[in-house]
Amino acid sequence: MNALIFALDVPPGIIPPVQADAASRVDALLDWAKSPTGCGVERVGEILTEMLAGNKPTRNSPPHNIQQMGTPYFVGREKDLERLHNHLQNTRIVCVYAVTGMGGIGKTELALQYARKRLEDGTYRGGACWLRCGEDIGLQILDFGRSSLNLTLPDDLEFLAKTRYVWDRWRERDGDKLVIFDDVPDYEKINLYLPIDSSIKILLTTRKWLGASVQKIPLDELSEEAALELLRKLLQDREAERIDNQIEDAKALCSDLGYLPLGLELAGRYLARKPALSLSEFRQRMARQRPLATKALSRIEADMTAQRGIAEAFELTWQELDGETRELATVLSLFASAPIPWWLVEGCLEGEDTGEIEERRDEGLIGWSLLKIVSASADLYQLHPLIREFFALKREEYPRAGEWKESFCRVMVKVAKTSPYPVTVFDIERVQMFISHLEEVATALNSWLMDEDLIVPFNRVARFYHDRAAYTEALLLYRQCLTIVEARFGSDHPDFAKIFNNVAEIYRWQGKYRDAELLYIQSIKIMEQQLGDEHPDVAATLNNLGICYEAQGKYDKAEYLYLRSLKIRERWLGDEHPEVADTLANLAALYQVWGRYNEAEPLYLRSLEIQERKLGTGHPYFANNLTNLAVLYQAQRKYNEAESLYVRSLIIREWQLGGEHLDVAHSLGNLADLYQEQGRHDEAESFYIRSLKIREHHQGKEHPDVAQTLNNLATLYYKQRKYNEAESLFDRSLAIEKRVYGEDHPHVAQSLNNLAALYESLERYEEAEPLYRRALDICERFFGSDHPHTKTVRKNHEKLSREKP
Repeated sequence: MNALIFALDVPPGIIPPVQADAASRVDALLDWAKSPTGCGVERVGEILTEMLAGNKPTRNSPPHNIQQMGTPYFVGREKDLERLHNHLQNTRIVCVYAVTGMGGIGKTELALQYARKRLEDGTYRGGACWLRCGEDIGLQILDFGRSSLNLTLPDDLEFLAKTRYVWDRWRERDGDKLVIFDDVPDYEKINLYLPIDSSIKILLTTRKWLGASVQKIPLDELSEEAALELLRKLLQDREAERIDNQIEDAKALCSDLGYLPLGLELAGRYLARKPALSLSEFRQRMARQRPLATKALSRIEADMTAQRGIAEAFELTWQELDGETRELATVLSLFASAPIPWWLVEGCLEGEDTGEIEERRDEGLIGWSLLKIVSASADLYQLHPLIREFFALKREEYPRAGEWKESFCRVMVKVAKTSPYPVTVFDIERVQMFISHLEEVATALNSWLMDEDLIVPFNRVARFYHDRAAYTEALLLYRQCLTIVEARFGSDHPDFAKIFNNVAEIYRWQGKYRDAELLYIQSIKIMEQQLGDEHPDVAATLNNLGICYEAQGKYDKAEYLYLRSLKIRERWLGDEHPEVADTLANLAALYQVWGRYNEAEPLYLRSLEIQERKLGTGHPYFANNLTNLAVLYQAQRKYNEAESLYVRSLIIREWQLGGEHLDVAHSLGNLADLYQEQGRHDEAESFYIRSLKIREHHQGKEHPDVAQTLNNLATLYYKQRKYNEAESLFDRSLAIEKRVYGEDHPHVAQSLNNLAALYESLERYEEAEPLYRRALDICERFFGSDHPHTKTVRKNHEKLSREKP
């Protein structure tokens, strides 16, 4: 039925939609055929005879000059086609629409595919006209009139009048028409040639902002899914498995190319010509040569809609910019391929008129689709990765390139030094705005940093990653920094020692205590040689090594280092400095583990007093100390005081750091421990599970903090007589702790004791007894025979000895 309707050229709206019953559609077709404007019943019979004979029915094609070439692999633009169609069809007045976007985004291809699709389905029964704005528009209109409309143009008309004559004659044809002005550089170039009739829909493609009277239809990059599908189609079915077998490299390639259709098509065609080339090697080649310099992104094949490679397409737009706008473009190329806060740009161009800079941005770069507005309210902008690279290549042609790099580095270092730490929920959005650009300084522009600023960007970015448990990314930056520091200063420089300390901090947080210990010791050795053994930087690393020793159960060594660190800090920084408060709290925590509660409490209180005066009661560090004091009170069975402090700490942490922060997980775990001791099991289980979820998300399932939470939750299940669940969690916790700490560690002893207690309850005495013995041996060696932990394990062991058969 649809083929018959198409062949008869039935006007839209005559035949009911396909959802209607077949009889009503046939009746409507025959009624139209019999009408004065219809084709006649005889013609219906002729077409049906052709169709029954197996011939494809034909119809009179609308007049058009649309080229038949175009990519056969048009993907990911279905919604854009529909959006374009809705815009053009939902108006009955003369309106100009423009598909806008950067070079290579696929504006021409979209317009071409749209025109061909809608000519075929009968939307534009009056025809379609394609005009290339790089050529003489008037001559093309006249040629369309002669060749497509079969017009004989009057000789007595002036040139412009002849173009009007063509539009007037075309306007007389039935049905809507479509005229496309491709690659419009300026509205004035086409204004005189625009048809003025609502039946002629006007569509432009352009890289430039053409004014408020033109309705914009912006075209964005392809989605990752569409980009991958385009690569698959370009490699054809027999080669498409190359994409799926190397899917991560394929995704990375799409990202490298910024999901730009032209870049993807050129890359896909190149890979199709190189069946033995892996995607990984192709990416490496592009990285070595820079993508825009590779043959893969410059070779245009005859059957492509695009007529230029990417660099050549960008060059056309570059030539349209004035000198000052070009300079702004090159400065923007220094920033990472991420949203750019405009206040950073103004900082790099200090001394220049901000209004003039904005004018160059808006009229030049945004106007020519070279810069994208990410958020007008936040004043955020972004370059496409390939445009950024193009501008970077242009930048190196300028004598001032070095000056711009120094200015950029200077601004970013200042931002790094003045940004708040720790990063709270009130600061995170601002910090995230600049962190990518600071990383660009660290990794790509570090040679332009002053000696005294060399490690600043590395430290700030790596610490940002560290705080989010992105340890791999942080370590990568620190290792790169070590290489650069060693090359510039040597391996005995204090900055080298500082980075050793920072790497050790990550290892400590990962539970890799032995690796951390070695680096702390090397760091201290370098700093003592270069700065003296009484320097504050030495004190900081001594303090950190003390924490590492305490975590390993080496309490005597930890105490010695804490006391030494405290002495240096008090001498250099004064008794009221936050770093003094930090060491006091660490020393108090050590005494608490040792059971020396009377010594621990006054240290905690003094530490809190300093932090309250210097940092305020809403600071995350103050919350940390509240938690520490609460743990002490819980150990002393002062449950009301402990709960009050835990809750207060949790409120501060959620307020300042957000509900999914690791410190929040710590507070939740502490409250759960308290509730378990008090027999409030339902509340405890809820908090343990929430804490575990946060920890596993940030730290992974093999982290010692995860093991501790599993152990605590298992203990709760044991008390609730959920023995199967408890045993499973105890086993998992113990396995993690043995991998992290080794066989001899207080945490391992705790898990052994708990698992033994479970076996005892299940009357599996032969399994319980060796576990108690092993736990007791560890506790006696680490804590001594009079420590509360040792006494607890000994009591459990003796009870088992009395009770077992």
